[in-house]
This record gives sequence, structure tokens and C-alpha cells, in this order.
Amino acid sequence: RKISVGLFFLSLLVGCGNDESSSGSGSGSGQPAAVSKYGTPEDTARTFFAACGAADWAGAAACCSKTAPGIDEVRDQKLADGEKETFKTLLGPAKPGAVEKAADGKTATVKFVVTKNGKNKDAELKLELDGSDWKITDLD
Repeated sequence: RKISVGLFFLSLLVGCGNDESSSGSGSGSGQPAAVSKYGTPEDTARTFFAACGAADWAGAAACCSKTAPGIDEVRDQKLADGEKETFKTLLGPAKPGAVEKAADGKTATVKFVVTKNGKNKDAELKLELDGSDWKITDLD
């Protein structure tokens, strides 16, 4: 199930549940440990979170798929000021958690936790392999 970026953050603003954080690390993409910021799903998530925390919207957009409609507001840098502040506050401190890769190795999900008002909510980044880079296709 996919939701737009706006609905994702609306659900976070309405209320975070008491979900437990899932931690752990996923496996690499089979690519050599290159200098690419997008060589593994975790690398892309880490780069995206850091860019959001620094209000580097061009950097956040570079982590996104060029074609996926689920992340278009970020990719096209069309976030409203309130959405930018929400991204900065909620995603800036986030850390990549468990990674699930599809059997074909072309898509992955990175789990992470956001905290609002002291309450945790589990969330996911959906990614796809684009050449040798992992790009975000959706926030869920």
C-alpha cells in the first residue's frame, strides 16, 4: 500500500503509536564498498535522513527515484514550508534499521522509527535499484 508524502506526514502529525523500534542491519547490495552515497539501501536512507536534517532539499531529492510518483514532492522540491520543517524534525534524527530485499534484488525496504512527542512510530522507505544506486520510491 502506498500513500503520498503528505498523507505520510499527516499520519505522523495526527498521532504516533507506541510501536517498538526495530533495529538491526541489512545486507549489502552485492556491490563493492564504493564511494557512492547510494550503493546500498542503508547508504541511501542514511544520506536522505542527513539531507533532511540539514534542510538540504537538493540532497534529499538526489536520493529519490526520478520516476516514482510516491516521492515526487521531495524529488521535485515542492514541499511546503511546514512539510520541510516536519521532514527536518522527524527524519533528520532517523537512522536506518532492518532492510528487506526482494528476491530479485531490485527493490528493498528500509525500516526506521520516527519520534514525535516522545512516541515512536515505525515507518519504511521503499527503494529500487537504479543502475548501481538505490533510490527512494516511497515513504510508508
